[in-house]
Amino acid sequence: SKITISRCSDWKSDTALFESALAVCPESVVSLTLFAASIMRHDRTNADAAKMLDTALSLTPTDPDALYHRALISYYQKEHFAAIKTFQQSLAGRPNHAKTRLFLGEALLQLAHG
Repeated sequence: SKITISRCSDWKSDTALFESALAVCPESVVSLTLFAASIMRHDRTNADAAKMLDTALSLTPTDPDALYHRALISYYQKEHFAAIKTFQQSLAGRPNHAKTRLFLGEALLQLAHG
């Protein structure tokens, strides 16, 4: 069908796929988070990715994936207090997430060593 062929073209990259998903459902927390994460692979402190994650968190403030990726942006911007707080919020929803624990520890160490 035409829709299937159209959707196949969206698979050329993860960024294109999630951008297409947002066009269909602009308030999807999952699509906002995954699109932001795909952008962050190329630019860790991207302002558009931060805005998407802020939008996702305004819709679902406790989403652990959105919190984790938002914390990463703060971490890479060297905003350690914000990163620590947001990593901790992410862990409240997913306490065993290894990468969140790792980056939380790194942020704490960087804060301690100024």
